[in-house]
Amino acid sequence: RATKTTPRAGGTSSARTKPGVMFLRALVATAALTLADARAPLLAPSSSPTLRPYSRLFSPAPESIVLKPRRANVWLAARDEDHSPRLGLPEENAWGWSKIPPKPSLDVVSPDIGQHASAEAWVLNLIEFIHWTPILPLTLASYSVLVHRDFWLAEFNGVEWRLLMLLLSPMIQFAGGLGAVTMHVYEGWIVAPFKNPITEQIDIYKYNNAWLRETAYRMLFTVQCAGLQMVTLAFLTFGEGNDAAPWWAIGLSIISVLSAYGGDQAAKPVIEPSWAEPFGKGTGSAPAFPLSYWTLVPFILSAMVNGYAYYTIGSSHGVHWAVIAPLVFGAGGLLEGALAETLFNQWLHFVAFAIVNIGAVLQWQAYEQIASSM
Repeated sequence: RATKTTPRAGGTSSARTKPGVMFLRALVATAALTLADARAPLLAPSSSPTLRPYSRLFSPAPESIVLKPRRANVWLAARDEDHSPRLGLPEENAWGWSKIPPKPSLDVVSPDIGQHASAEAWVLNLIEFIHWTPILPLTLASYSVLVHRDFWLAEFNGVEWRLLMLLLSPMIQFAGGLGAVTMHVYEGWIVAPFKNPITEQIDIYKYNNAWLRETAYRMLFTVQCAGLQMVTLAFLTFGEGNDAAPWWAIGLSIISVLSAYGGDQAAKPVIEPSWAEPFGKGTGSAPAFPLSYWTLVPFILSAMVNGYAYYTIGSSHGVHWAVIAPLVFGAGGLLEGALAETLFNQWLHFVAFAIVNIGAVLQWQAYEQIASSM
């Protein structure tokens, strides 16, 4: 069916045009505009929107349509050495074990307490390695639940979703740390003073990215909150004779995780530890734990209830030390956030995550001994 077009400005009327022809004209117009943009100077500033000559391609001419300048294609920008996507940290010999030199900010913020010497490549490789090793004991913890599933099903009165929560929780714990690992890779595995790219330009060879740190912390604590809740819902029955957690306990768990992720991220406490004072306020040493109240409070409450859950299940089977596992795991994270990322000593970073590894091993062994107690 042919369509009749409206008269053009000027009083003339165009010929009847078939829909297929108009579709082909639209494709040609899109291709022409794409080529025109590709030939335009990349990253060139534009003071006003650009009008495209649609009137020669369509009828009627959409004179009111205005296109904003297209952003430069980062791959085409490879022709410009200053914007090459091949650049990274480090720029050359970027193998997994290759590391950038110590960041100058380690000494600039306080020459008297410089941490330059602790940021050698071999130290950073040890730190990177020990961030990946918790996957082994946490996988063994999940495997232990799978092997002893008959015991746990009997413990959970046959409620299979409680078994599923316990089985998946160690993997959720490890997955929660992947955001922080990504941050460390971006930073070259060096804990260093921070600057926020939202308010000022930063050189990643000198400073770490404060906004990236806040984003990584938000994801880390949100997912860890979910992992803690999963163990709690598996271990606790919330009353004598209950086979599983009641609906209100499940609802509170879901609300706490949603709050941790979706709460107002601007409402952050300013935690300025006194031991970071030699670096001076505003130099990147503070705040420690850049978390919103909406994230921090649900996490703390989840950790407290999780510790009680470990104590309850461990004590009922004679494994009284089981509560130590989550405490040690949390102590490692506390040491990293409160000391390593305020004093910027790489060895503190290593020790902090060594403690996290010990906590993961204790968690695995707690599962083993509880299941072997019958």
